[in-house]
Amino acid sequence: MDSIDFRPADNGDFEFFFHLHKNTLGPYVDRVWGWDDADQRLYLERTLDVDATQVIVIDGVDIGRLNVEHHDDHLYVGLIEIAPDHQGRGIGGRILQRIRDDAFAQHKSVRLRVLEVNAGARRLYHRLGFVEVARTGTAPQIRIQMQARNSPGIAEVQ
Repeated sequence: MDSIDFRPADNGDFEFFFHLHKNTLGPYVDRVWGWDDADQRLYLERTLDVDATQVIVIDGVDIGRLNVEHHDDHLYVGLIEIAPDHQGRGIGGRILQRIRDDAFAQHKSVRLRVLEVNAGARRLYHRLGFVEVARTGTAPQIRIQMQARNSPGIAEVQ
């Protein structure tokens, strides 16, 4: 089984993140809004928070990125991307399970959002105990908010 490590992102990771995003979420972005390299580069430049980003590393090779926000009552998975040639090996599931375990140990829930058109991610999240709590947007731009809770003592999303 692959050993999963993380390293802090830095500004030199921009091209890696752009190509990773294009290869992982690009097909979904294209289905919903249409993909344009220049627009997506500008979007990434505007939204990339290097200080809040970790690079996922397997056997010394950068294979993905992860953003997790820590809030008083929950952890929010803002983004998880695994390079296509490393998908289907359980890496994303193992990372999300670690996040869930950490949150549950702190009596917190885990929240995330996913595009409705990303059926593979939704299946993974359901398998890990996430349930749909809200939908926003209209087709095809529907975003689904999901949450995993450990116990009834963890507050529901309002």
